[in-house]
Amino acid sequence: LDNLFEPAEILDQSQNEMARDIGAEKLFYTVGGSSSGVLAMLSLFRGKKVLMARDFHMSAAHAIELFDIQPIFIYPESPAISGVISAKAVKSILESEADIAAVYLTYPNYYGFCVDLCAITKIAHKKKIPVLVDGAHSACFPYSDFLPTSPAEAGVDAWVVSTHKTLPAMNQSGYVAVGKQSLISTESVKEVLNHFVTTSPSYPILASIDFAKDYMAKRGRRKIEKLFYAIVEYSKKIDDLPGFNVIKQAQKNEPKDILKWVIDFSGGGWRATEIKKALHKKRIYAEMIDSQVMLFLLSSADRKKSLKKVYRVLKKQSVTGKTVKEETKPLIEEAIWGKPVSEETVWIDLANSAGKTAAKAVAVYPPGVPVILKGQKITSSVIDGIKLARYEGLALVGLKEALIKVYADK
Repeated sequence: LDNLFEPAEILDQSQNEMARDIGAEKLFYTVGGSSSGVLAMLSLFRGKKVLMARDFHMSAAHAIELFDIQPIFIYPESPAISGVISAKAVKSILESEADIAAVYLTYPNYYGFCVDLCAITKIAHKKKIPVLVDGAHSACFPYSDFLPTSPAEAGVDAWVVSTHKTLPAMNQSGYVAVGKQSLISTESVKEVLNHFVTTSPSYPILASIDFAKDYMAKRGRRKIEKLFYAIVEYSKKIDDLPGFNVIKQAQKNEPKDILKWVIDFSGGGWRATEIKKALHKKRIYAEMIDSQVMLFLLSSADRKKSLKKVYRVLKKQSVTGKTVKEETKPLIEEAIWGKPVSEETVWIDLANSAGKTAAKAVAVYPPGVPVILKGQKITSSVIDGIKLARYEGLALVGLKEALIKVYADK
């Protein structure tokens, strides 16, 4: 069955075939999802400055801590879910900040909105700076013209993908890819990836990646095309329901992944628990439901009847006199870094933590984007955002019930 650490037979053949299909120079399978790939990529820039779009996953926060990375954060231009960073802002920082060793981006974001990856990559490459991408949700992009540009097409140097998110592959499956003409060598990526994956990988998981590769190459494009027209049809139907609105496009015409079916229910005044209960009665389980939107993570396995089923549930919930509510999300605040007077840490009541320095990152899961980072000052708005997430019954990581870990005062 070959050796994942030094593939020379069937695994090597499978990886090479997928690399060819997606347009990469080389590709390495992982059974640690995208998280192990994120750690591997960022470990190449230990102790260096990295320009990082702040809407990153918890795995990137862990990498900052583990590898003593000096992050230069760049924030989405809007706190709304469609907010992404701009190429202009990236260019400005790269011109004003010296010694940046890499640019790190999330593409697409959890809700399917995309940065202008082609423009940012060109800007970075002019300065010989490599671009790294957490493309966990971009697995389908190489297989359809209805989806945004793939990382390979954009000329990205290295990126990670979770094949289990939108391809028919088992949980934990993924890959790390290296682009053609990359500023990062394939050997260096392979070497560091082996630092973060088990020496006893699951071969059923690896076999599922191989299955997904063949499935997408033979049938994926046709199936996504059929699904696209079904999404368009039922998005229009849902838009006509009082209280509901399908969020279709980012600001300034940035591309949107149609497979992230995001439905705003804030115009109807429902709580997340009410929407969840109505869907569960019909055995419909959304990827995520927060205080304002529900997200359905679609794939080539979905059919028109799945969308119709969702529509029927929402039609029963709809109200008379649709209201329009501005799309807002808890803000990922600009980091205010604290200097703890002691390395000692304590758990304190979240409600009383304003002004303290966080000793542990906290994130709402999903999407797993940290709302507070280790070493960041805790503000009242962050506390309010976490309280709202708890009120809506969303899962949080980094908390202990209503307690948050902070650096102790002397």
